[in-house]
Formats: sequence, structure tokens, C-alpha cells
Amino acid sequence: MDSSFDYESTRRPMIGTMVAIIPAAGIGERFGSKVPKQFSMIMKKPLIYYTLRNMANIEWIDGIIVLVPDGYQELMNQSIPDDYSERIHVEIGEKTRHRSIRKGLVRAKELYGDVEIVIVQDGVRPFIEEEFLETLVGEAFQHGAVGPVRPLVSTVVATSESGFLEHSLDRSKYRMSEMPQVFRYDLIMSAYSKSLEYDLDYGTECLHLVSKYCGASVKLIEGPEYLWKVTYLKDYYATERLVKENELIDICIFSSSKTETSNVISLLDFFRAERLRAYDYNELNYIDEAANSFVLLIDSIEIGKKFLEKIQIKFDTLLQQQHQQQLQLQSATMLQQQERQQSPQQQPLLAPLQQLSQPAERSFVFCLLWHQSASVEEIRTFTVTKAKEWPNAIVTSVLLQQSDVKDDKVCQLVKALVYDRCDAFSSQVFYL
Repeated sequence: MDSSFDYESTRRPMIGTMVAIIPAAGIGERFGSKVPKQFSMIMKKPLIYYTLRNMANIEWIDGIIVLVPDGYQELMNQSIPDDYSERIHVEIGEKTRHRSIRKGLVRAKELYGDVEIVIVQDGVRPFIEEEFLETLVGEAFQHGAVGPVRPLVSTVVATSESGFLEHSLDRSKYRMSEMPQVFRYDLIMSAYSKSLEYDLDYGTECLHLVSKYCGASVKLIEGPEYLWKVTYLKDYYATERLVKENELIDICIFSSSKTETSNVISLLDFFRAERLRAYDYNELNYIDEAANSFVLLIDSIEIGKKFLEKIQIKFDTLLQQQHQQQLQLQSATMLQQQERQQSPQQQPLLAPLQQLSQPAERSFVFCLLWHQSASVEEIRTFTVTKAKEWPNAIVTSVLLQQSDVKDDKVCQLVKALVYDRCDAFSSQVFYL
């Protein structure tokens, strides 16, 4: 096989087998939650789901090995999108980060044979872009090891034992090490094979190991801002906001006939069109199961009922999948609690079961845009009824009395309804 790296490729670097290893077996003590942070829920899915999905969306990664705490294998398996299940392998992690990574390296060899490139990514870093990762792979192929860095935000100081300032570092000379880091397999495997027990138990930096034990010259590249790791609760909230911004663009827009095509296109232009799908009524069976927001242009109550009857089939399937994931989390909770009854001095890591049954937010949004062919009272009754039938959804209607979807105020309202996902919007009818 030709091992030259093709910088012009937009589909796959011209390198041998590439495997991603995602250590996610920690308990996240600094996060301040009873739930291990990688399993904190965002839009009804664990945080690590978004990390795995974004990595799996990069088709030239041959396989992904994720290492999770004991008791969480089933929950993790349930969280893997069906399209990627053959490429993602769930393993029980070890007691430290380095030991988990080493186990992942061994497993990669067993699963894929001659692995050439290894990508190490934290389970709580959900954002990665293919173009940047491709750059890292190319540098790793040439130099053996590469990692992204970011500027220090705060000045680093050294303190004395009595709590007084000893000295501070020149911030301009130092960088924060980020992930993902990329290595030639033989190099990183050699480093882990040579590592002392102390490094495996207390170390956290993979680049340091290949430099210390293999004498490798590690390449560092300035990375983009989105590479941050969820360490504290404030990081989780920032991640949640960005995930919602990305996920909520995943919208299906329906019109009742082909004559509405121009209006649909107008609405598409308002959003990021590459993440939207436009359908007419006859294409309802092709709803993308990843969608969680629906905008429907409706001519009559009859058409509205037919729209939602067909959508409900998909909707119910998605709710069943969420329920199954919740059961898996409850199972993992019970296992962890049983284990910790034997060690009462340890604080439980997971939330009580009663908290798990309470949804943190609505899962779906249905924004119904009505023409004047239906009466105000009919639309209000229809909207309230559907909102009661679907407690996990925000169902909102917009009656276009003197406007159409081309108007900017209509687009602004639809954007607010879809992106804000405010419970107070459910059952409401807006008049424009």
C-alpha cells in the first residue's frame, strides 16, 4: 500500500488502518455531579454519544474503541447510533486513564491487525472537525506524534507551602495541551510498553510518554477554540448550548403540496440549509430519524391530522428508544449503588432513580404554520390536544393571518420556537 499522505484528499487520508481510542472510564470528581460526566444527559442522550457520533461521522476512521466504567457497557451500547454499531467497540476501562488507553491499544491490535495510526480523544470532548483531524493525522504520519495546543487563559503561578507566591510563568511561552492527539501505532504502543507503573497510575499526558520513553520529537499545532474538555459544570452548560445549536438545526420542513415549494425554500434559506430536509406530504415516510424539530405548513385541520398521524409513528419509535436508554441508565445506577453499599465511606456516583425518571427538557418541537383555511378556535383546540397527547414535545401553532413564511417576522418567530425550546411555548397559538 502507498503510504504517502494525500493533503488534497477530502474523503480519506492515504494511510493504513486508523483507529480512535476514547478513554471514558473516569468518574469526573471535579465535575461535581453524582453521574459520571460522560453520561450526563444532553437532549436525552449522554454527552459521550455526541463525541462518538462526531468521530464516527468521519468515514476514514476504521474503528473506534471506547472504554467505559464497569456497569455502563449496556448503556453505552444502547447509545451508539445503529449506523455506526459495527465500527464502535465498547470495552471496560481500567482504574486510570493511561491504563485504559493501553488496554485500548492492545484491543485495537486484536481487532484490526496492523494499525498504522491511533487517534486518542477524550469522551467528554464532543466537538471535532474532519479537516482539522485530517491535518493532525498527516503530521502524525510524518513526525510520529502530534497534539493540538491552545493559549493559556490565565497566568500560572507557583506557591510556597505556606501559601505565598513564589514565582509566575511567562504565559506567552506556554500552551494548554488539548485533544485529540494522534500517533503512529508502533510509537505509542512502545511508549506504553516501557512506561513505569508510576506513569500509568498518575500520568495523564500521552505526548509526554512518547517523548520520555521513545525520544520522539512531538509536533504541536495551534488548535481551534472548540477543543475544550468538559471538566467543570460550567463547561457542561457551555457544551449543552453548543450541542443544542447544532442539533436543533436538524429540522424537517413539510409542505402540504408542491405548490408550497417556494415558501419552503424561503424558510430553508433562513436557517443553515445544509442541515435541513424539505418534504411534501407524500414523502412523510422518509422522515429522518435524527430530526427532533418539525416545521409543518398546513392548509387545513384534516391535512394537519394526517401529517401528525404519520409523524407519530416515527415519534413513538424515538420515544421508545429514549425509554430503553433510560432503563439502561437505571440498571447501571442500581449496580453502582449495590457496589457502594459495601464501601459506605464512598459517596454514590449516580443520581437517585427517582431523578432519572424526570425529563430535563422536551425532546421534540412541532411548529405548525397554518393558512387561513382553518378557524382560530379549531387551530387552538387542535394545538392544545396534541400538546397533551405528546408531553415530551413542544407543540406550537402560528396562524398566518396577514403574513406568509417569506416574511422576516415569521422566520424570526419560527427560529425562536425551534431553537429556544421553551416549555411555555407549548399549546400556544401565535397570530401574525
